[in-house]
Amino acid sequence: MARSQNNAPLQSPVKIVEPDFRDSISRYPKMNSFRSLRKPRIALVLSGGGARGLAAIGVLRSLERNKIPVDLIVGTSMGSIIGGLYAMGYSTDQLQKLADTTNWDDLLSYSDDSKRRDLFLDQKIARDKSILILRFEGLEPVIPEAFSTGQRLSNYLNLLTLQGIYHPDPSFDDLRIPFRAVTTDLVTGKRVVIQNGDMTEALRASMAIPLLFSSVPRDSMQLLDGGLVDNLPVEVAIAEKADIIIAVDMVSPLRPKNKLNAPWEIADQITTIMMQEANKIARTKADIVIAPTLGDHQASDFTGMDTVVAAGDISAEEVMPALSHLINDRTRRLSRGDSTLLYTRPHFIWKSAFPPVFQDRCRKIEERGSLAEIDLQLFINDLYNTGDYSDVKGVISQQSDSVTIEIVAVTNPILRHVKITGNTVMSSDSLLTVFRPLIGGYLNEHSLDRSLERLLSIYRSAGYSLARVTDMEFDSSTATAAF
Repeated sequence: MARSQNNAPLQSPVKIVEPDFRDSISRYPKMNSFRSLRKPRIALVLSGGGARGLAAIGVLRSLERNKIPVDLIVGTSMGSIIGGLYAMGYSTDQLQKLADTTNWDDLLSYSDDSKRRDLFLDQKIARDKSILILRFEGLEPVIPEAFSTGQRLSNYLNLLTLQGIYHPDPSFDDLRIPFRAVTTDLVTGKRVVIQNGDMTEALRASMAIPLLFSSVPRDSMQLLDGGLVDNLPVEVAIAEKADIIIAVDMVSPLRPKNKLNAPWEIADQITTIMMQEANKIARTKADIVIAPTLGDHQASDFTGMDTVVAAGDISAEEVMPALSHLINDRTRRLSRGDSTLLYTRPHFIWKSAFPPVFQDRCRKIEERGSLAEIDLQLFINDLYNTGDYSDVKGVISQQSDSVTIEIVAVTNPILRHVKITGNTVMSSDSLLTVFRPLIGGYLNEHSLDRSLERLLSIYRSAGYSLARVTDMEFDSSTATAAF
């Protein structure tokens, strides 16, 4: 029997509980009518920190392991690079490999931008004869704004962004996960948040460390490292209307006296001092703060990266109970289900089979003897979100002393065939292998998305950085998915 919070019996007609859909349009072409559900929008904010910033890889790995969805990534400096590449489709294993194999000292070097082997013969001869090189504009010497133009870093980032599964078109909302890169305008001193355009430019600008690298021109601005004004950009996530903000603070501690020798080390120390209070304030505005235990590991020390990444993983695991509780609480707040309406002695029935784990949930609810409507709403949401169903609903029928809840779940059609057209440079057999595990199963949007990512990975591995899937459709008469 249904009862209100004050325990008074309720006499109500049949009621239907349907999935709690989000009022939004999908960013990508879809094979079927699958819709996103209403849930908290989770933002991951990644601070700068140089080598320490690679701890973000461990944090991402922990979030994946615990099935915590990330709906927005905001990054500054190294946090921008790791977050941006992850948003473009890089896996945590790929990011770990980059952390381990990249010669960071060479990449971030302030010495000559061009390696000797990359020069033409006359350039090599001129360099070998040179003791000091000065540039002039007319009769005036040109004093560089930094020790390096950052060309090596730009080239490296360009290669990485080209190999991303997802590319901006032109918005960073077009990536696998929407992304924002935080930079500083040298002209106005204001924070600049980049959310569209060239990904390499955005990452390079967010990592443009003063004195070490020259600024990046964009429109009328000269962009530098975002850490100058906002090294933990929680405010950006707030402006993006995130419901839950996870801030990862990997900011370097103050350098000891023996590490204050070079001009850029002094500049880094000054910046760190100036940002301390702002970082403290930012941490108070985040819902969850992850601060990897990195000790006195310096931002310029790119040794022991396995330990740095592991520290991010461990620190993220420590907050998982609190984070899971928060997500559950915010999900219930957003739900349209009534938390005050209780159904006593619920009995479930279903005509079509659905996953055993959900059948077990029904039996446990029956054993408990009561069910809040909001919990039925979340049950229906979870079942629909498996991706195997085109329609799911709970039909509630009031009996004299109990409630019958019929679960109506309409499955998607079975996928029998996959057809790929437009693949002029790759063998169809090699491409179809990524879809074979799906044949014979229900048409599932989640599985299709993962298979499409694997498909594009094959093209990226072969050097086809701009290959993309332009269209997709399902022919119900032949049960064929065409790409």
